Amino acid sequence: MYVKQFTLPYCLWQYNNIMGYIKISASKSDIFFDIYKSSCQKYSYKSKRKKFIQNIYANGLHFYVSNMSNNEITAMILEYLQDIQKNHFSKNRFIDYSIFNNIINFIDIVGIMNSIQD
Repeated sequence: MYVKQFTLPYCLWQYNNIMGYIKISASKSDIFFDIYKSSCQKYSYKSKRKKFIQNIYANGLHFYVSNMSNNEITAMILEYLQDIQKNHFSKNRFIDYSIFNNIINFIDIVGIMNSIQD
């Protein structure tokens, strides 16, 4: 009973439950967003059933980058993330921006996009 009580999935996410993630990818001229989340409506942290996370294939989640700086691209990405939270997640769900905010200033998005070959 002791091992079962203190191992996954029982105690790791008692107050936070990862219900999906947003993948941000780049091509030579575009930034794309893919939303991966579960189709379940109710979540319980004390679940014995596995919840599958899958791509929901939302349309219109990309933008064209034309001569934008890293700061402008970062601002646009943040706007799109806020729009995704508003339109694709329920109101009682939260997108954690902490990792995004911690690493985005160290990523040279323009350099990455310029290094991509057709």
